[in-house]
This record gives sequence, C-alpha cells and structure tokens, in this order.
Amino acid sequence: MTDIELLALHAPHYGVNVTGIFLEGASWSRDSHSLVEASPGVLYCPMPVILLSPKRIKKINGSTSIQFQGEARSYECPLYRTPGRQGSLTTAGHSTNFVTYVPLPSIDCDPSHWCKRGAALLCELGE
Repeated sequence: MTDIELLALHAPHYGVNVTGIFLEGASWSRDSHSLVEASPGVLYCPMPVILLSPKRIKKINGSTSIQFQGEARSYECPLYRTPGRQGSLTTAGHSTNFVTYVPLPSIDCDPSHWCKRGAALLCELGE
C-alpha cells in the first residue's frame, strides 16, 4: 500500500515524489492537509507534491487503519489515468484506466461523503 506525505521538492530517501496529479470532486486544503469541499465552478484542483512510499498496513479487526497526523479517518481515493474513468475490466475487476487507491486524510467529512461526490485523483485532464 501507499502512504501520502506533503514535502518540499527534494529526492526522498525512500519512495518517490509525484507531481502533476489533479483532484476531481473535492479540493485540497494546504492548511489542514486534508480533503475539503471544492469551490463553486472549480472542476479540478492541482495536488501538491506527494510522496508515495510502500508501507505495511496493520490490520485491526479485519479492516485497515492508516493514520495521518493523529487522524485515523482517510478516504481511499482512486487514482485514474484519465478523467474518463472507463476502460475494459481486468481479471481483478478494475478498469484498465484505474491505477491504485491513494489514502487521503478527511478531517471534516466522513470518507463516504467523498465517495458520493465521486472524488478521484487524475494523472491527466485531457482524454
């Protein structure tokens, strides 16, 4: 799995810095480092630099728990290659457009709120 951290632009000792990712269906608060409601009329929000690093996730009662700055609530945000979110299904049941899930902190809202909003990360805006 992956863990997300916000960093300055420098080479990490472990993992990889990712830039150029956009958030659709929500916005990113640089103050609280969490998901917030999108501003009216804004379709896509550029994400800050993200450090993706592999980590073991402790299983608690059959579910996973990831903590961000003391918060245990996170939204498993899907990352897609394009905004179309369509493609042929693989044997794993995911679209070929799907890349992975990225856990994003959600301080103000329950993660199900972002699921209903269709919040997703995108690698590119044009199809």
